[in-house]
Amino acid sequence: VQYQLLQSDLPITAVSLKPIEFGTNIVLPLERGYLTMAKQILAGLEAMDTDVVFFCEHDVMYHPTHFDFIPPTRDVYYYNLNVWKLNAETGHAITYITKQLSGLCAYRDILVEHYRERVRRIETEGFSRKMGFEPGSHTRAERVDDRTSDVWHSEFPNVDIRHDKNLTQNRWSQSEFRNPRSCQGWTESDRIPGWGKTEGRFDAWLDQVSSSMD
Repeated sequence: VQYQLLQSDLPITAVSLKPIEFGTNIVLPLERGYLTMAKQILAGLEAMDTDVVFFCEHDVMYHPTHFDFIPPTRDVYYYNLNVWKLNAETGHAITYITKQLSGLCAYRDILVEHYRERVRRIETEGFSRKMGFEPGSHTRAERVDDRTSDVWHSEFPNVDIRHDKNLTQNRWSQSEFRNPRSCQGWTESDRIPGWGKTEGRFDAWLDQVSSSMD
């Protein structure tokens, strides 16, 4: 994933719980949790000096076309909907319409404001799932701010690698969703556009992607 991110040729700020040799590394020696995650994001945002920020996670393979996007409006959060979820055990791939934090792009100033308030609120009130994870993605009373969100589709998809240590729950069938509207556009495949065949060959697929970057 790190090698893939380097293909973007963009400045990288990596916030980790232990030191890593990747980008500009900020280390927060904290216990894992929702507050820690918000603090990590805020620390990275405050350390950066770019106008626009792409959120990236350690288990998502980002296609270079993901970083071609420029947010057209300064006061809106944007999510790349072109993403496939890949089962690391079987290589089976699915996609459906969903906004994910790992696909967020926005201007840095509104992100700093959002995460300062998010950290403050979790510290004083505790974390609630009703708060949500994705800025601007809902209108519940528990939202952190009143900004809205919009979407874009990169030319080729990102690949969200799903394994047994993901923070969010893995769902591999539509029946696992309480609300059918949460998995609209459901599609399953043995391959991912722009990435090749994945079914039954996850390790070989990783080797194939790595060799293409040499």
